[in-house]
Parts: sequence; structure tokens; C-alpha cells
Amino acid sequence: MKVKKYVLIIAAVIALAAAALSSCQPSGPVAKSGKIVAKNVEGLEKTQYVICVGKNAPKGQELIASLNKVIKATDMKALTDNYLDTTVRRIDDPAEKYDLSGADTTIDVYTTVIEPYQFSGAYGNGVDGIDVILLFDMAHDLNVKLTFHDELFQSAYSGAKAGGNTILAAGIALTDQVKQDFLVTDVYSEGYQQIVSDQNEGFTKLSQLKGLKIGVLDGRPGYDAVKKAIESGELKGTGAEMVVYNTDAEAGFGYKNEMCDVLVLDELSATMIVKRWK
Repeated sequence: MKVKKYVLIIAAVIALAAAALSSCQPSGPVAKSGKIVAKNVEGLEKTQYVICVGKNAPKGQELIASLNKVIKATDMKALTDNYLDTTVRRIDDPAEKYDLSGADTTIDVYTTVIEPYQFSGAYGNGVDGIDVILLFDMAHDLNVKLTFHDELFQSAYSGAKAGGNTILAAGIALTDQVKQDFLVTDVYSEGYQQIVSDQNEGFTKLSQLKGLKIGVLDGRPGYDAVKKAIESGELKGTGAEMVVYNTDAEAGFGYKNEMCDVLVLDELSATMIVKRWK
């Protein structure tokens, strides 16, 4: 009887161990609902956003002071809500709303398409967005002209850093490097980095993205976070890889057409993707 009892105990232990082991094994792909959601990445701090002025700008401090005045006077929630409205096609040029004909100073604004901070019109006609409105309010305050240079992020960053009367504006995340390279305004927006995925996947941690193709935007906080996770963090050696896009439109198209499995984006950009592809 004792032998039988021990056999039963051993069998029970083996069964429990097998159950525990099976619970650790991948259960296979989750059946997707077709509904896209964006969830905060756990473990990452909020990102703060600023507008940057070139350190070589002759009146750099004056530009910063005017921009800070504009930021303080602006209802940022209302402005943001307006540009999160995906039913509005952004092709108009806000410059038409301002009379800057008497301006004798030109400021070169380097930017890239990071919605809703900056939208570009068809074939480069017009520029619009949260940052653009703040900049035109500043231009009206100081009576200066704005010339926009819509470029890829790294080129925009380098151009603004090296130039004279220059501004970098495209929802720029405040980092130690940015503070070293530019004069910066007060923080005008904050948001988390978010994972865009199917509702049934419910990803909230980078560690859950093992083996996946992760879409990111070049030069953004999501790019840095995913790159670090793959090279030395929770995704190292897991088969995860980055798919780098230049604009939100590219990222949304890539995700929708299964060129990547998930996206890691700034909160407002993630919101735009979800709204556009819902």
C-alpha cells in the first residue's frame, strides 16, 4: 500500500510539473480582433516635448522668450484636440492667416512629418500642425518670416543645429543631448511611449515583443527604447528586430500591411494611427 501511495504522489508531482512547464511555453499567435489599440509601455517615463532654437541664432533668447509666451497663452488641450481630428485633411497653409509682409528677418524652420505636431500638404504645399501654429504665433509676435524645410528627422536635426537663425520643431523629445545641442523652450506637451497592436494582444511591455518585428520612427524615443532593449535589455537574443520608418504615415501603412507586427510610438502619434486605422 505504501508503494502504491508513493507512486500516486510521484505521478501527481510529475503532472504538476508538466502543467507548470506547459504554462511557460508559447501558446501560439493570438487570434486578432481586427481592432487596433495603443497602450502605454510599462517601465518608461513620460516624454516631454519642446521646440528647439539653434545656439547660433543671433536672437536666440528672444525667440525662446516669445515661444514661451505663446506656449503659456495657448490652450494646448484645445489645440491638440483639433489636430487629433482625423476627419480634417491638413493641406492648408497657416501662413495665410498672418500678415508678415513687413518682416525683415527670416527664420529657417527644420521639421519632419511627426503627426499631429506637423503635417505636410500634398506635394509640399503648406505645412500645419501643433508646432506650426505655435511658431506662427511667435512669428506674428516678433514680426519675422518663417521658411520651412521639411526633411527626414536626422537631416532636420543636423540642419537646425548647424544653421544661424534656425528652429527645430516636430514634437522634439527633451533629452540631455537636445539640451546640449540647442536652446529649448518650456515643455508644451507630455505623453507616454505606446505600443500599437491588436486589441487581443494587449501588449504593455517591451519584454512581450520577443520575436516580433517592431516598427519605430527614426530618432524618436520609441526607437531608442526598442534599440536598447534589443541590444542589451529584455529583448536581447529573442529574435526581435526593429523596422524603422521615417514618418507616421509610413509606420501606419507598414503596420496595416503586416510589414511589422507592432509599433512603438509617441502617445499622440499612436493616437493618430489608432484613429486613422480604426
